[in-house]
Formats: sequence, C-alpha cells, structure tokens
Amino acid sequence: MNKLTLICISLLSFSAFSSPDKIASHEAYNHLNSLVTVCGQLSDVRKLRENIKLDVDGKYPNSNISFSVNSNIAKKLQKKWEGFKNTEGQTICASGVVEEVRGELQITLHHQRDIEIIK
Repeated sequence: MNKLTLICISLLSFSAFSSPDKIASHEAYNHLNSLVTVCGQLSDVRKLRENIKLDVDGKYPNSNISFSVNSNIAKKLQKKWEGFKNTEGQTICASGVVEEVRGELQITLHHQRDIEIIK
C-alpha cells in the first residue's frame, strides 16, 4: 500500500471511533456551533408543525436546550420508546451541533442514532 492509502485508512478509523464530547445541558451555550453530545432530563415534548421538540432541563421557554426531531425520525422514536410521554423525566442524550434558533439553543437531529434514553 502507498502512504496516501495508509493515511486515509488511519483517518477513517479514527473518525469512526471518536465521538463528540459529552456535556450537561447547562453547558451547551459554551459549545455554540460545536459538535457535542448533550445530556439532561427530558422535561417536555412539544409538537411544532412537522417536528417534535424535546425540551431538556426545563419546559419552554425555560429549557436549557431543545432537541428538534423531524417527523420521520419522530415516528421511529415513538415506536421504539412506546410514545414520547413515557420518556418525560428520564435522562436523554443527543449528539449534534448546538445552534441558536430564535433565541433558543437546539440540536437538530438528522438520524435516529443521534439520540438515546439513558436508563
């Protein structure tokens, strides 16, 4: 193998096994525009248009952060978790880029694997 191939394989294997830093929801503002895993207590579930908003460590507008879940992912998660209301009060973690949208911190989920309930 040539050097370029070895370098590419090394980089790919490193990125496959690395994961974003895990932080508490109250630390999210310090990680604006960064890829992280945010964890906290699920406080409320809101339906907004096609999306579901999961408020963490406080109900809107006082939550530390919200996880925005599109309808396709929401349907899969509802089935997996037997409904969203069953998850309120549990610890939830989501991975993604922390963004500020209309004055609210949020992570927009792109895949079902980006969110989990910690039991």
